[in-house]
Amino acid sequence: MKVHLLSDGNLANEDELENHLRLIDPDSPLDSRGGWDTLIGFKICALADLFVLQFCDFFRPFLKIHELNLYGTLIFAELEPYPNGITRLSEDFGEALGLLSIDKKLGFLKVYPELRLQLAKCDLSHGPAFEPTLKLLSLFLDHMLPPPENFSPQPLGVWDKFRLFLHGRVWFKASLLKVFLQGSRNPLVCPEGVLLQGKTITGFFGDSELKFDGDISVKLNSLSRYDDCHLADFKAVRLRLSLQWFCIGDPADHHACRPVAPEYQKTAPFDTFKYFRANGIGIKITVASHENTELQLYSNLR
Repeated sequence: MKVHLLSDGNLANEDELENHLRLIDPDSPLDSRGGWDTLIGFKICALADLFVLQFCDFFRPFLKIHELNLYGTLIFAELEPYPNGITRLSEDFGEALGLLSIDKKLGFLKVYPELRLQLAKCDLSHGPAFEPTLKLLSLFLDHMLPPPENFSPQPLGVWDKFRLFLHGRVWFKASLLKVFLQGSRNPLVCPEGVLLQGKTITGFFGDSELKFDGDISVKLNSLSRYDDCHLADFKAVRLRLSLQWFCIGDPADHHACRPVAPEYQKTAPFDTFKYFRANGIGIKITVASHENTELQLYSNLR
C-alpha cells in the first residue's frame, strides 16, 4: 500500500482553509474570531492492490478490498481555547530544574476529510460470529479515545466521539460490492447466510446522510448448498439513509464543546458535552427502483 501526502498552495492560507472547512461542514456554526490553535491541510493519495482486515481464527475476512484508489483533501483543525480552557500543570524536576509550571490548552483536534474512493471489488462480512469481536473492538476504542480528564462527569459514547472528531464527505464508487450476513455463530463454519451483491455502485456519505445507487441482488446460501436460492434482483436502486441525532442543543454544533479547566469549576463539574451528547437517533430510509424488479419467493417442500 502506498500513501502520498502532498502540499497544496490553495490550502496554505488560513482564510482558504476556513472557507474549505465551511464548505465541508456547512451545518455547523463556526466562530473563529478567537483564532486557531491548529489549522493545517494537505492532499492525500493512497493506492493498494489488496487490503484485507481479518480477525484471528475467523475463516472469512471481515473486509477485503481489491484495487483501492483513495484521493482527496485532509484538514486538521483545533480552535484556540477560551481563557478558562487553559490549565496550569506543575511538576518538580529535582535540583536540576526545580519546580516548573506548564500551561496546557484543553481542546479537541478534529479531522475534516473530503475524499473520493474507487474500488474494483469489496467484500464485507458480518453476523453473530463477528458481534463479540466487534463489541470488544468498540470497548477498545472507548479506552483508546477517552475524553481528557475533567471534561465531563458523564462519558461520551463511541458514536458521539465520531460526531465530535470526524467531519467531512466521502464519495465512493465500486464495480462489485458483496456483503455477506453470516447466519452461524461459529467463525470457522460460515456457508449459510444472506449474500447481498451490488454492481456498478456509486454513493456518497456526509452531512449525516448516506446515498447509494446501483444494481442489487439477494441470494440465500444454505449449509448443504443444495438449497441455495437467488431471492431478488433490484435494478437501478436508489437508497437514501438520513440520520437525525436528538440532543438538548444543536447536534451539528460541535464547536460549542469547549472544555473548562478544573480550577475554574467552583461548584459541580462542568459538563462539556451536555448540549452535544445524543439521547437518541432517528433514521429515515428511502428506497426507489426505476427499472423492473424481480422478487422470487422460494419454499422447499419435502
